[in-house]
Amino acid sequence: MKAWLSKWLERVTGDSSRFEVDNAQLEGLLWRLGKGALFGLLIYFVAIAILMAFHLVGALMSVLNSKPEPDADLRGYAYLLIALVGLPFVIWRSVVAQQQAKTAEQGLFTDRFTKAIDQLGAERSIKSPPQPIEQGDSIITMQVEESVPNIEVRIGAIYALERLAIDSARDQGTIIKILCVYIRTHAKMGTVYAKKYLNVEPRADIQAAINAIISISRLFNELKEDINLSGSMLSKVNFSRANISNLILSYSYIAHSNFKYSTLHGMEARFSDISNANFAYADLTGADLRHTELSLGEPSFVFNGATLTGAHVGGAEWEGFSSLHCEHMASIFGNSRTNFAWLAVKDHPIHWAKSDITFFEESDQYNNFRKTLGLPPSS
Repeated sequence: MKAWLSKWLERVTGDSSRFEVDNAQLEGLLWRLGKGALFGLLIYFVAIAILMAFHLVGALMSVLNSKPEPDADLRGYAYLLIALVGLPFVIWRSVVAQQQAKTAEQGLFTDRFTKAIDQLGAERSIKSPPQPIEQGDSIITMQVEESVPNIEVRIGAIYALERLAIDSARDQGTIIKILCVYIRTHAKMGTVYAKKYLNVEPRADIQAAINAIISISRLFNELKEDINLSGSMLSKVNFSRANISNLILSYSYIAHSNFKYSTLHGMEARFSDISNANFAYADLTGADLRHTELSLGEPSFVFNGATLTGAHVGGAEWEGFSSLHCEHMASIFGNSRTNFAWLAVKDHPIHWAKSDITFFEESDQYNNFRKTLGLPPSS
């Protein structure tokens, strides 16, 4: 390296004896600059040579066309040398400043993220009304203090996470998973919450978390993470106008929920209760509706205008409305265990699976049916 650099300097300047290149210093410089150091150094010296050549030509023309001014030329050379030497330091300072700003920004993001996670578990203490309690021969009144979720703080944390997901594309998947875990944990089937919120509006923080998921998914249509809300009590939840292609609602209670105008390609809702849910004008292409339960009080709007192309309704129990439109029946797939109240087994569409085939044969038949509709195989 030293010999090559000396030859190059001699070729450019005509004299390499004025330049002493120390190997240790050179290797240290290259190590700091990285693998592209040699090429960058070469470009830099070439640029210096070109600039000096132009300056020499300009100085020569000045001498030929005017009275010589040695002091002015000397000052010009000095200014040029200062500029060339100072340029790398200016660039280096800019790079360092940019790295420091990036580090500070990442630190701020981490602080906001950590604070939001802490606030998701916020609780507050409340006291019950005084209750009479027997104590020996006397009766005393006592207030019981208990902790309950601090809904306002939790909603603020959910909105903070939504903002962070919008600001940082690489953290969207993590934040989506956190929101899903929050919903599955605090709206879990079989819990006190599930009994309290059966067929009533969901708690405000649960709906806020769902709204955040819908908002993030709407902005970033190529989210690869599953929106896994399986096993949740989601009665009367509003999913309207959602655009989620990987929503999992299996083993959930989504009765009376609103899915109107939603795009839910490939939605999984196996073994879920979808009674009185509103799927009007929803796109349920390729949805997995096997073993769903559906009973209706107002059948007119359930699948009105909905797209069910390639949906699997094997083992579904649907009653309470007279029929599906003919185009729906031609585009959905069922089996001998599909029980529609208005449809006898003998009247099942010819492309539905029969009772004398295995599970794997039925899966192959379903995938072949999807292929005829231009859909990819189901996973």
